Amino acid sequence: MAKLAPRLPGMSSFSLANGLRVILVPQPTSPTASVWVWYRVGSKNEWPGVTGASHWVEHMLFQGSPKYGKGAIDRAVIRVGGVLNAFTDTDFTAYFTTVPRDHLAVPLDIESDRMTRALIAPEEVERERTVIDSEREGNENWPEFRADQELHALGFRRHPYRWDPLGYAEDIRSLTPADLGSYYHRFYGTRNATLVVVGGFAADEWRPRITEAFEGLPAGGDDPRVTIVEPPPTGERRGYLHGPGTTPFVEIGWRSPALSDPSTPAAILLDVLLGGETRMFAVGSWGRSGEHPSARLYRRLVDPGLAVRATSEWRPRVHPGLFTIFAQAARGVSATRLEKAILDEVDRLAERGPTRVELREAKGKVERGAALAYEGATRTAFRVGYFAVLDSPELEQRLLRQLMATPVARWSRSPGSCSLRNAASWSTIHRTRRSPVGDRTDPLLIEGTTRPDGLEVVRHAPPPGTASFSATYVGPAGFAFDPDGREGLASITSQLLTSGAGRWDRIALARELDRLGASLTTRSAPESSEVTVWGPVSTSRRLMELLSAAVLRPRFSPRDLERVRRQLFERQLQEETQPDSRAERELFHTVFAAGHPYRLSGIGTRPSVRRVTRTDVVRFHRDHFTSGGGLIVVTGPGSLEAICREVRRTFATFGREAAPTPPVLSQPLPPPKRPVVIAMEGRSQVEVLVGGPSIARADERYAAAFLANEVLGGRSMLNRLFQRVREANGLAYHASSEIESMRWGGLWTAQAGTGPKRVARVIQMVEEEIDRVSTELIKSAELDEIRESAIGQIPLMIETTAGAHELALDLAYHGLPPDFYRRWPAMLRALTPSDVRRGAQAGLDRHRSATVVAGPTK
Repeated sequence: MAKLAPRLPGMSSFSLANGLRVILVPQPTSPTASVWVWYRVGSKNEWPGVTGASHWVEHMLFQGSPKYGKGAIDRAVIRVGGVLNAFTDTDFTAYFTTVPRDHLAVPLDIESDRMTRALIAPEEVERERTVIDSEREGNENWPEFRADQELHALGFRRHPYRWDPLGYAEDIRSLTPADLGSYYHRFYGTRNATLVVVGGFAADEWRPRITEAFEGLPAGGDDPRVTIVEPPPTGERRGYLHGPGTTPFVEIGWRSPALSDPSTPAAILLDVLLGGETRMFAVGSWGRSGEHPSARLYRRLVDPGLAVRATSEWRPRVHPGLFTIFAQAARGVSATRLEKAILDEVDRLAERGPTRVELREAKGKVERGAALAYEGATRTAFRVGYFAVLDSPELEQRLLRQLMATPVARWSRSPGSCSLRNAASWSTIHRTRRSPVGDRTDPLLIEGTTRPDGLEVVRHAPPPGTASFSATYVGPAGFAFDPDGREGLASITSQLLTSGAGRWDRIALARELDRLGASLTTRSAPESSEVTVWGPVSTSRRLMELLSAAVLRPRFSPRDLERVRRQLFERQLQEETQPDSRAERELFHTVFAAGHPYRLSGIGTRPSVRRVTRTDVVRFHRDHFTSGGGLIVVTGPGSLEAICREVRRTFATFGREAAPTPPVLSQPLPPPKRPVVIAMEGRSQVEVLVGGPSIARADERYAAAFLANEVLGGRSMLNRLFQRVREANGLAYHASSEIESMRWGGLWTAQAGTGPKRVARVIQMVEEEIDRVSTELIKSAELDEIRESAIGQIPLMIETTAGAHELALDLAYHGLPPDFYRRWPAMLRALTPSDVRRGAQAGLDRHRSATVVAGPTK
């Protein structure tokens, strides 16, 4: 296997006289451009009484500046098909906008206007207060958030890391517009800002334009360095939380080094050894990506049935932070027993250190994660800016060199640890021997063929030089095919595919994926199940071998079956205690009759999952994963002929049987006249859900229904639900809608999260907007904005291999023409307001919908 070489993308940087630092990273082949502004200001700069100010200012910078009035920032970006957002952490606040490359001037103009001149209008502050309060309420619904918040309050007595970036609820309710304005003008200025621009542009052309746009801003921004020093801990601190939940959580934190500390590389390795990956160098993403059977905590806690999940986390901080271990007990396991098992494993690692093999594998995983991290303008801009705001763009390379030279990672249990326990019909795929794809590297086109055994093979060509490879097998193995009394069987079978296959047992398979810098994941849906492998393009032959082994030769060990069964039991319990999942389940039970495949959650019930045997799993796998009706989509280099040869080599034993017969779809139920209310006391936020049956993806009305949903509550922040419920009235943090069209039909939902006292108003607004989009003609100006936004998002979707792969999978699975996304803009532009209204009536049918409310009643 070729060695992966992590390297920094080519970049140039310069500083303006006012202190603004600018970093440019041209990517000539990128279809997008991504602009990020990083401020060295976060919750560490707050103090009691103004906690949450950084996060609140983050919200306010979207609410207007001299050139861009309220709503104008969102509208300027979204009308060209861009996306924008921001987030606040302890040490920084980041704002980002990604647009098609021809519209780079738009986000640069916005950032230059609001960097020092944002309008903190009193009326907007008051409206945003309920939005932020709703955001915090939504987080408080999750025991994990409450546990982590309490853990940091235990771990820090003086340092501002003790509070969450959302701030204290009391401060959110008392902060004034003057407080926020003073905080913004004190810290948010050019001296504390770094501008990062990545994507399809020429540096020589844009450097003078950026200089002209920003050099006239006044120099500003107080020194954001924090001088408070947390005193050394003198002993263990322990806390207990009680609240709604399923099984106990245990979270333990140890004081960890600051990013500049020489022991940081060892902390990164410890995170990999214990939890399976590290946030800073996660393979292909930012954050935790799933289970890691080769990790110590997983083997010590999840394998023997003590926990249903367990992981560690070390987050890089400017000041010393916390290294945390989090685990959720399995049913019947006490928090005390789980805590002891965690500390025993920590002691074992502290006393003996990792084995040579463990250390080598951990280093390799970090190195491979770094090598694949810079894909797409958005991801590249994030990583460049992240390391720059903490230290410098070169920090990543410096840490990697130090980490690779670290001989042994040792960790002594400190007396200053703190811990917290929270008890709390099967349609035919479009088939063609040669699809008219034109340019074989066009990311919007696919080509495919059908093998004699019925296996459909589709090839999608990524842009030249792409570092990663993706392949997905899709089989008619959705949970609609679960036998009566064995609901959950499809999900169990799907999860077991990654638990050992071919010559690899579960641990060996996990280590092989680690060695390759790859991932192997599964997903179950009502109609089908997917198995996806992703990794470096240089390892594509081995990745195809792993995919075929998982699909054709899974081991289905009894021990793994029991582990997956325990995890499903816990998911069932969690659905009972979370307002959003309770509302969704009740909605589908209300609008779909018994036996309808879209009525099922996929995880079954406790009795049905308990009945599943290994014989059931083997039979389901034989009938649904290795029979006819299969599809393989590959995004990687090579011709269709070469891909077919590789599939022929790896999937030689694929069956020739006919595809399973789809279930008979029952008629929807008559909707209730009043909202269904599920009282869940002890939670903080209420979930409001409206929805019902929709249309199939291949339906000729799909484009109109899609556009109607975009108007109602789709991806654009210009949608009606977001604008009315959140922006105009401040009643909720999230308000959106979604249409999920499949082969046999579809589902649509509109949702919002709000406080108990605001539920009636939110329901009224959501239902009124649904009625409006189905009965009134949309004004041409509004339709044009939403339409161009949807069209412009295509370049953003294909800037990474994973995004382009999803588009190819969508085309292939639904039997759409191979040039569908080439024709998509013209299809949307041809739709009239009358067409969109008819699309809403077909795909967002209010007359067949139900309204469900789940959460606290007071």
